Amino acid sequence: MVAVTVTNKEEFLTYLAGSKDNPPSGKTRSEWAPWVEKEIELVKSKPGEFIKVKRPLPITPKLNVSFTDDTYTVMFYGHVPIIIFGDEPCKVSPLKSYIKAKSTSKTEHYNYLIKRLYVINETC
Repeated sequence: MVAVTVTNKEEFLTYLAGSKDNPPSGKTRSEWAPWVEKEIELVKSKPGEFIKVKRPLPITPKLNVSFTDDTYTVMFYGHVPIIIFGDEPCKVSPLKSYIKAKSTSKTEHYNYLIKRLYVINETC
């Protein structure tokens, strides 16, 4: 699963410029700035006015709780214990396996322009 966001190129460049002044722990500004400068140059050289980010999401089990009158459904994380109180017995079905076999699909292998930020090399 991936989360896709499309950002204006100028906003993204502003974000990168701010990142240049705030290095991660263990790095000094003088060590960090050249890396961010390279990223800024990559984004500037990319055609188009938008940047597309495809960030992978961790896969987690989900639990859907539907009510008998079909008014609404509530979704919970599947690893949270659920206690149901009611006069009538409830129907429980087991969770399906959420561990997917390794995929060799081309759709899951993106051509990242900036891998650290999951910026893909794709024109928007």
